[in-house]
Amino acid sequence: MPATTVRIDHATRDHEAVQRAAQALRDGGLVVFPTETVYGVGASVASDGGVARLRKVKGRPDSQPFTLHLPDRDAVAKYVDLDASPTLRRLVRKTMPGPITIVAEVDDETIARKVADMGLPPEAAGELYHENTIGLRCPADAIAWALLSLVDGPVVASSANRAGGATPLNADQAADALGDDVDMILDGGAARYAKASTIVRLRGDEYEVLREGVIDKRYLDKLMQRMFLFVCTGNTCRSPMAEAIARAEIASRLNVAPDKLGDAGVTVLSAGAFAGSGSPITLEALQALRALGVPEGKPHRSRPLDRGMLEQADAIFCMTESHLMAVQGMAPWAADRAMLLDPDGQSVDDPIGGSAELYVECAKQIQRMVRKRVDAMDLPTGA
Repeated sequence: MPATTVRIDHATRDHEAVQRAAQALRDGGLVVFPTETVYGVGASVASDGGVARLRKVKGRPDSQPFTLHLPDRDAVAKYVDLDASPTLRRLVRKTMPGPITIVAEVDDETIARKVADMGLPPEAAGELYHENTIGLRCPADAIAWALLSLVDGPVVASSANRAGGATPLNADQAADALGDDVDMILDGGAARYAKASTIVRLRGDEYEVLREGVIDKRYLDKLMQRMFLFVCTGNTCRSPMAEAIARAEIASRLNVAPDKLGDAGVTVLSAGAFAGSGSPITLEALQALRALGVPEGKPHRSRPLDRGMLEQADAIFCMTESHLMAVQGMAPWAADRAMLLDPDGQSVDDPIGGSAELYVECAKQIQRMVRKRVDAMDLPTGA
């Protein structure tokens, strides 16, 4: 019997239809759903026989794993130990949700603990993990998110086509391929990218691109740079001084030139919580850097703080509580990475309008704080 196809608008997401699809998964059924890359077909690991049906439809042996599909990045911690790999943590934060599949390593003890924590029988580990790895995918699609959020327990999925067949980019193509063997098809229109996800394999803290898809390796390498952000008000004195000082301190520790930090996997930026664009660093701040022997680097131009910077930053160092509040208000999800520059919680007061000596004292204060922060940074090794 052909599957029921339901057209769903991404904005409204037809909650009743998505609930029916979630129930079908819980009952051991197969559901086709859209992602931002291609259409997938999923099964619930916690259901009776769902994964076995998926294997039969896909013609896939037990030795070939499916990818776990997650509603959001927070769900990753249910399946892997994020504390075991800073690279995995950064990759998850910077790419999920999005068109990427991460193949992560998981040891036997962690697998057993995670499966037990989910209330699954020990044999379910074989449906999630393969040779101590797990494939993790968090689609950036509203319908996929709604469906995966409603299913109790893990959902594994693959592209909604027969083995060797063309990858479906819309619901009609998926129906032509699998319509007689699935229970429901959620039609969300054409897949946004119409291209497969990028597959990245992690081994320890090293990553390898196994398959280039929507995200190419060059862009991924840029995303994976460790980025440290310094925030003040107008981005013309305190935060540019902190940026220059941090660049010099990090470069010294990595034994590279400050202008080669990018090649070592590190980006240092500054921005203003209430800044305009294009203003130079103040003359007094520039002279203070010179007094400390800190290279000024490329000519600085002020930039306003934005959500993109906050999303990519591994740590956000603020001069005062007001800057910290501005960051938290703009990006509540970045609150765990935002902090005062001073580990002891003191503010760096604005020297604007002060003497040259005041600027030098401010720069020295910032340098002391930056050195403490750099000592605690997760910096690349082997640079």
